Amino acid sequence: MSQIKISATDGISEYKYTDSKGVKYYYVSPALLDQGTQLYFSSIMAQIGLGIDSQVLLEKLSLIEDKVLAMNSGNLDTTKKEVIKLTTNIETRVSQLIPTELLISAVSIVTFREGDLFKLDLQAAQERKKAILEDSAAKSFFTHFALITLIGYKESSKNSVQDYLNLMQLQEITAEVK
Repeated sequence: MSQIKISATDGISEYKYTDSKGVKYYYVSPALLDQGTQLYFSSIMAQIGLGIDSQVLLEKLSLIEDKVLAMNSGNLDTTKKEVIKLTTNIETRVSQLIPTELLISAVSIVTFREGDLFKLDLQAAQERKKAILEDSAAKSFFTHFALITLIGYKESSKNSVQDYLNLMQLQEITAEVK
């Protein structure tokens, strides 16, 4: 069985974007992905649903810890107010968060460059993600694309992330046996 190469005439993809280097990107609906790829995609979408930017969150939590550790009976009211301000800041940031890198990770699974093989290739997905993140126009386009196209996507499979990990281990074992 031959692999499908992504192109304008492959019958499964839809042209979406040409980057500054002339590379064409095509979108394949998550519903057309194989089970392993759907599970991988779903795990990324689940992370997006968490809505947490770890770097900012860790910085704010560290500040809260410092305030609590410096708390004593003489500055109790002042420290409470400072901690409340920090937690309010975290709540505001989290509610307005657009996890760009995770969105681009999801995009890199369902978009392919012209000539790519239609299969789960984590190295190729990582290369697509890197190329998109390094091109500001592509990053803007695909962030918007993910927000309007992918963000409402419900899990393509009812299987859990653990099922995906089990599938990947099974594939590794079968590849070793061959």
